[in-house]
Amino acid sequence: MLKTVRNKAKKMATEQGLQVGKDISVLLKFKPAWIRTDIWKQMIDNWNTPTWKAKSKRNKRIRSKPAGGKHTLASQSYATGKRKAAMIMGREPSTHEIWKQTHCRKGSRPLDKDPSGSSSLVSDIDSEGNI
Repeated sequence: MLKTVRNKAKKMATEQGLQVGKDISVLLKFKPAWIRTDIWKQMIDNWNTPTWKAKSKRNKRIRSKPAGGKHTLASQSYATGKRKAAMIMGREPSTHEIWKQTHCRKGSRPLDKDPSGSSSLVSDIDSEGNI
């Protein structure tokens, strides 16, 4: 939300012929109506710090990488994954079993190792090491 506010302020400044470069102090005049002036100034000051700029640059680079993440169901919904696990196991899987199935790497998930889905196998998996 704040990125959108900042970008709108940059656009308005550019439309008025102002150059928005590394120092975004020029955006002080383009405060949204719903943000108090003192808060907007604090935000601008924070956005101008080298620490924030480095963090923003790093996060932009991270967001541009292919999505990985901890959830291993891909485009499958949680409900679909749970339903499939129940069909394979022949019973309703526990919340803990579903968590391990959706958070462990392929090949180390409970149902990848043992199609019967035995509870002893699920408890043998070290979930922290596979996340």
